[in-house]
Amino acid sequence: MSWWYKDNQYSSDKLAGDLETIRSFYLNQGYIDFRFNSIQVQLTPDKDSIYITGNIFEGEQYRYQSIKLAGDFKDVPQDVVEKLVTVKAGNIIDQQELNKNIEKIKTKVGDYGYAFANVNPIPEVDVKTHTVAYTLYVDLGKKIYVRNINISGNDKTRDVVVRRELRQQEAALYNADAIKRSKDRLEVLGYFKNTDVTTTPVAGVNDQVDMNVKVTETNTGSINFGVGYAQGQGVILNGGITQSNLFGSGKSASLNASTSALTQSISLSFTDPYYLSNGTSLGYDIYDTSYTPNDVGISPYSTQTLGARIRTSVPVSEFDRINISLGFENNQISIQSNAAPLRFVQFTNQYGDSVNAVPLSVSWARNTTDNALWPTTGATYSQTLTATAPGVGAQYYKFDSVDAWYFPISDTFTWKTNGELAFVNSYGENQLVPFYQNFLEGGPNSIRGYYIGSLGPKDTDGSSIGGTRWAFLSNNLLFPLPGVKDQRSVRMSLFYDMGSLWGGNSFDLTPAQMFRASYGVGMLWISPMGPIQISYAEPMFSQPNDTIQKFQFTLGTMF
Repeated sequence: MSWWYKDNQYSSDKLAGDLETIRSFYLNQGYIDFRFNSIQVQLTPDKDSIYITGNIFEGEQYRYQSIKLAGDFKDVPQDVVEKLVTVKAGNIIDQQELNKNIEKIKTKVGDYGYAFANVNPIPEVDVKTHTVAYTLYVDLGKKIYVRNINISGNDKTRDVVVRRELRQQEAALYNADAIKRSKDRLEVLGYFKNTDVTTTPVAGVNDQVDMNVKVTETNTGSINFGVGYAQGQGVILNGGITQSNLFGSGKSASLNASTSALTQSISLSFTDPYYLSNGTSLGYDIYDTSYTPNDVGISPYSTQTLGARIRTSVPVSEFDRINISLGFENNQISIQSNAAPLRFVQFTNQYGDSVNAVPLSVSWARNTTDNALWPTTGATYSQTLTATAPGVGAQYYKFDSVDAWYFPISDTFTWKTNGELAFVNSYGENQLVPFYQNFLEGGPNSIRGYYIGSLGPKDTDGSSIGGTRWAFLSNNLLFPLPGVKDQRSVRMSLFYDMGSLWGGNSFDLTPAQMFRASYGVGMLWISPMGPIQISYAEPMFSQPNDTIQKFQFTLGTMF
């Protein structure tokens, strides 16, 4: 790509940077005496290119002899600091790892109010044994207090909306972890493009700082009309009016509608994220949804659901919330074939083609990721239990656990493991699980490489019945698209999906028989018209009656 980036052209600044990279490499491999003896830059005879010749001295490779901490730790527990030292005696000296240990110590003591602590590594070199004994001298300095918190850039968003997310308080002891958490909470709101949190010393005072929060607002309201395409759903038309920061108050309201061959829906929602001052939210939803798997060859039935619900979310810790919702639904069922699966007919014979339900859902959610859009570290957990009230329609309960873990490998590579465990059962005498509550899996959001909703038990005519048990695991290596500088809009992945969908049928199929997997490459682009998701997967363990779809894409389906 040098013809594009022009990185094969000589630059003294680039050369200086490369020499420093080489020097850092040697220092991270234990060569503490490494140096450049000379660097020569010469033109070729045709004066079209240059030769760069570096003469280096490597020296001997050194190891850690010992690592000790020293200094007055005051009210900071020394054992807490000692746990942050990960370099070990006998290991090859790694200057980069040692510097990371020092930064961790400075950050940790900052949680106790020591904002300007210094950690000085003092080496004692033994040239005979090629070892170095390090003493990390910790100078805490004075405790620092935050005098004022200054907020700027919030021209639309009310000041209180920003301040209620801050975990560092005015006139309080400086806390590095609280400042970092404040920045993280502002970034996941979705109101701001960028968030910058800094501290500046107060003139004339040596134990106070001001905390400066500078935000760059993004558009939070929109009127959207879109046309997209998704395999298995056909052309998708959608539109909506959304305001996630209503009048700068942090409240959100939306009216959305969409239609495709598989689903048609319209919904109205309102949420007050701080209905109570402790962060308890209150929201309302009204929705009308039609689901027509018969139109796309998945299963010979359709449903129309008209419902409403009230929901609340209660914070129980900095990262955890308990969510509760109560609703009412009416489901209109239409079976589109005289040869429909027997369990479809049994359900409608028992409950009719108009079935009411009063679903109560309770869920626990935990989010420790560092970014809402492109996480690189942390995890998300969501455990949801839903049960319908007795005496109204079919009586069933459903559990769904959706979790994801992110592990940074380098500055550009992230490992993601995500999974799902779910089941649905009936309760009470002679109760049946509504067949439209069964899980239908396959497609871009589950095991890629299989047609949407095609996995799991099938009837004798090939119609998908769905399953009452679902287990899924996906491993993904995430990285930016090569050659694209804007790494916050497009991301590539290498993936391996596997799972099994079974239960709720008379064929006695085991999880092992229903196991499917796939591997391939994917891409997600947050484009101006909405997210574009593309994947190419090679299915594994497929059976003759499976519907294979190696190339899958979804365009402009979310606004």
